[in-house]
Amino acid sequence: MHFEEGETSVINLDHLKKNERNRLLTIIQNYQPKEVKNAPVSMKILVKDDIPVAQRPRRVSHQDQQIIDEQISEWLDKGIIKQSMSEYSSPVVLVPKKDGSKRLCCDYRKLNGKIIRDNFPMALIDDVVEKLQGLMFYNTGSKGWIFHVPVDSESTKYTAFVTHGGQYEFCYVPFGISNSPAVFCRFINVIFRDLIRKGMAVVYMDDVIIPSRDEEEGIERLKMVLSVAEENGLRTLEEVSVPSEEDCNAFTMTMKKSEVPLRISRWAMMLQDFDYEIEHRSGSKMRHVDALSRVSCLLIEESSSFEGGSVE
Repeated sequence: MHFEEGETSVINLDHLKKNERNRLLTIIQNYQPKEVKNAPVSMKILVKDDIPVAQRPRRVSHQDQQIIDEQISEWLDKGIIKQSMSEYSSPVVLVPKKDGSKRLCCDYRKLNGKIIRDNFPMALIDDVVEKLQGLMFYNTGSKGWIFHVPVDSESTKYTAFVTHGGQYEFCYVPFGISNSPAVFCRFINVIFRDLIRKGMAVVYMDDVIIPSRDEEEGIERLKMVLSVAEENGLRTLEEVSVPSEEDCNAFTMTMKKSEVPLRISRWAMMLQDFDYEIEHRSGSKMRHVDALSRVSCLLIEESSSFEGGSVE
């Protein structure tokens, strides 16, 4: 589920029963985030020295200038950025997205070299996996919430960036700052702390996981999470899905074949009830697999049968 101004959301609820689908649609349609002036967390930037990072704007095509101007105007209208007279300035870059459009980003690499890291203690993957054992349904949310965390008034000067049209600085935490993930993680841990303590939500990095034993419990817990999100003015929800990542493109090709080995077909049958997609991920980025390998996992033998969500 992804809600942003000016965008139309497509939500696939075909896997739910009719009454559950109607309940979930009602919850989504009634979601009305409040305007919050004082957030519980803000980002304060500390640097190693007083020598400013000052860079010139990069040359871009006329077409890219229009894209930059449109994004700047939108951010100004929403109060995400403001005009700046800071001695700091970082250039911008347009990054291609999967749909062919371009995303405006700031190149903060030189600034990040001066920033003192925020060492927020993020959750261990082993602990997260342990908390999710025995639970079958998961909803995830938090995409786009990073613009809800304000930058401390004395630190906005460090976020200054420059374009062909002028200089601006962020009022809310942007992507690209080295401390942004830690600040955002602290933010969601603070606002969801009561639900986390009760085991109704699990936070890992920038994701809020809502685990449940069945769909009924999942809907009730989702209502609780969205209620907290409303109170804190969170305007964006991430699409509910279960991505499956693997480190071998051969697996993706195997799953597309008309005939697959019996063992793989059993796994395919188990996965067909879930909303997921297979993504390739290089082996160097699969470090979490080591943590998962130390947790008891589901093993399917050719003589095993899978019925009603359990293996016999």
